[in-house]
Amino acid sequence: MSQQHYFCPLCISSSGFHNYRTLFTHIRIEHRKESSFNIRCELSASCGSRYSTFDSYRSHIYRYHHSLVDLSDNNDTVPSSIDDIVNDLENLFSHPTFNNELDVINDPELFMFPDEELDDTGHEFLNFDSTAVSIATEQVNFDKLAQFYTRFLLELREYHLLPQNVVQSISSKFCSLFDIIMKLVKTKASSSFISIIDMEAVFTHVSFIINSVSKSEYNFLKQCQNDFDYQPPTEIKLTTNEELAYYIPLNRSVKSNLSRQTNSNSLLLKLYTDGIGITNPIGAKKDSHKFTCFYYLLDDLPDIVRSQVNSIGLHCICYTKHLNNDNNRSILMNILVEDLNKLQTEGITIPCLSSRIYFVFSTLSGDNLASNEIGGFQKSFSSGSFCRHCFVTYEQRHIPLTDISFLPRTRIKHDMIVNKVIANNDGQIIQGVKNESWLKDLIGFHATESLPPDMMHDIAEGVCPLIINALLIEVIQQRLLTYSDIEQRTSCFIYGFYDSSNKPPPVKKQQLTHSTIAGTASQKLCLFRLFPIIFHDIIGDLTLLPLYTILREIISYIYANPLRESWLPYLDDLCKQFHCLMIEHLPDRVTPKVHFLTEYTRSIEMHGLPILNSCMRFEAKHLYFKRLAIRTFYFKILCLASRNVINYAIAC
Repeated sequence: MSQQHYFCPLCISSSGFHNYRTLFTHIRIEHRKESSFNIRCELSASCGSRYSTFDSYRSHIYRYHHSLVDLSDNNDTVPSSIDDIVNDLENLFSHPTFNNELDVINDPELFMFPDEELDDTGHEFLNFDSTAVSIATEQVNFDKLAQFYTRFLLELREYHLLPQNVVQSISSKFCSLFDIIMKLVKTKASSSFISIIDMEAVFTHVSFIINSVSKSEYNFLKQCQNDFDYQPPTEIKLTTNEELAYYIPLNRSVKSNLSRQTNSNSLLLKLYTDGIGITNPIGAKKDSHKFTCFYYLLDDLPDIVRSQVNSIGLHCICYTKHLNNDNNRSILMNILVEDLNKLQTEGITIPCLSSRIYFVFSTLSGDNLASNEIGGFQKSFSSGSFCRHCFVTYEQRHIPLTDISFLPRTRIKHDMIVNKVIANNDGQIIQGVKNESWLKDLIGFHATESLPPDMMHDIAEGVCPLIINALLIEVIQQRLLTYSDIEQRTSCFIYGFYDSSNKPPPVKKQQLTHSTIAGTASQKLCLFRLFPIIFHDIIGDLTLLPLYTILREIISYIYANPLRESWLPYLDDLCKQFHCLMIEHLPDRVTPKVHFLTEYTRSIEMHGLPILNSCMRFEAKHLYFKRLAIRTFYFKILCLASRNVINYAIAC
């Protein structure tokens, strides 16, 4: 081995390699499967160990000589000019190692990263129809090139969530690649077959287009406006110029979903709102940014389309702290309500459809805190009339429903209470009503009818972990198992194919002592369903088993699709029976969510299937923004809203 060239010690006669990376590739392809593989590392004075397998040799190289394999990390081996790069390429591709292309293609070691599980974004990328951007049958010109390259950058940004500086780096490398190719063409091509000047002009123009598209965020968005009908989010100025919100008008963003909808000319429109917290890990304070998002979803979309995260559209995003100001909230809600009412009264015209499409507001989904805040109810669930469906008080939650029934909230009664609150104007809460609803002027909305319960927060994250924790506490008290036994069983249990993606974390002692169960809503629900199997040998000895069996049956009805109307009386009896058993066996754990479970029968009669009002898929949309912020370091609402609109533009 000399300073300029590397030689293969396993070959009898071998030409030199200009850098170690090409030598390592040669060893991997030609010698890795040889039974007599034996190599000694002489890359530095401190080395000298011998390795009898390629895997051990590779581990040593990546641990101690990684800079030689990755040229980008080694300033000593990076070619200083295009001429050096050309020499490297000629040396690499002229070597006998690369004569057999099939070996290179079939070599699994060429893939640096293992297979990853695909999330919703990954599945959308795999389902992307590449024929939509095919230019094989179209006339090719520089405008088509700019459009194709812009779409390529869109895929990098939106499907893979790459930050803009990475996209710019890729464009820069492309231009360097074209320079290398042009250098090779000049040295190899004959002037009798090709005009070098014309080819150089084409490559120069291509490099100019690539650089101009990705030069800045402004240029990139300008190109998106020209080629993909991108329109930036609309800015809403609140009380001060520094307090801003952004929204996407529904008549503009909903058109992308209508290309996949049914042939009805009146569609149901569902809203969802919730807060999302994003932490910026950079900086001394490591600030946590809290946003409030409003989403929309078309209920009439086919099930397979409605369940996709990309079918959920962002309507508005703003800082949560700005909504604490009454003037800011009034300005924002007036604009959103006006946009929604205009969509319901005027509708929109879709070019691909023959008739005008109208919309009808259905419901607003959200967790209990968000729904109470939107409806103008009190936000405290530990005192007063905490339920937005009836007039039960916190002290009355221990009264069995077999002895009493609470009056449901109605339009007339609620409006009377709201008028009394407004007339008093002293901030006093009357029967759980704090103020008028944020969406009081929205057509089709009323606080007592448009805020259905959410089974994800009430059941999967509410009652289910509560019962699991109570059962495991009884297991400990009866000394059937120890804390370590419970942790071992929940960690070593082999989950089936359909449950492996929702495998819950092990249940530890700290969780049981603090009456909590770790995991997501899907993981908690999975643990609840499989609890009798995991603890099959002791489940029959628990006195709280009737609570589990009744709740299990309640869940089977609430999650059913379809759900028959004749089942509702029996479901109502089950919910009341569960409530009574909770008061009898676990009076200290009768939380408001236990009471909310008794309201599902009336909610099903009013709103239909509870699964259609679940927040589960909307929470997945939150995950998109969290990943976007972490990967791209975007923590401003304008950047997040713009990226969401671009994502819709490329999906259309």
